[in-house]
Amino acid sequence: MKHDHASFAQPAPYAPTRAEVADRVRRFLPLVRRTAWHINGRGREGLEIEDLVQAGILALTECAQRHAGPTEDGFAAYAKIRVRGAMLDEVRRVAHDSRTAPAKRGAYERALGALRGR
Repeated sequence: MKHDHASFAQPAPYAPTRAEVADRVRRFLPLVRRTAWHINGRGREGLEIEDLVQAGILALTECAQRHAGPTEDGFAAYAKIRVRGAMLDEVRRVAHDSRTAPAKRGAYERALGALRGR
């Protein structure tokens, strides 16, 4: 008995159109701006909001192109993680210090001030 294997074929992968990608980017742009202000508010010297927004928009566009599905199921969470990660990568790229250097520098300044006060 022969079987028709055409019915078992995998469906073609979903590829969003340019209009769908542009629509997703436009709708999630406030997320990018809010995340940029949040990350910049932690005292990142030498880093402009526009740089963070640009990194976030690039990540959001990539997410919108790669998201497998025409629905928004999970896209918001996926985009939030990717946008935040791209912005933190930009912060790390620009910063010359390690993550703990500012805290250590602050502790040093406080100890120095305490010693001067004596």
